[in-house]
Amino acid sequence: MAPAESRAEVLSACYVIIYLGESVPVLGVGYGAAWVGLYPAVVAFAVLIGGLGLLAALLAVRQGEGRLRGGARR
Repeated sequence: MAPAESRAEVLSACYVIIYLGESVPVLGVGYGAAWVGLYPAVVAFAVLIGGLGLLAALLAVRQGEGRLRGGARR
């Protein structure tokens, strides 16, 4: 938990991050829709997010395997 004198700063930083996390993808899809149409822009966004999620899952699995190999010996 943040110290009492900096809680407002931490909370405002959280709000900025949440705001950017919501607005940047919406603006990106909006600009993409202006160029190629709404459906292709949404599909491209879904593919991008799906690919990033898959990459994050693969990296998490690889890190987990490394911990198992290095931590416990049989």
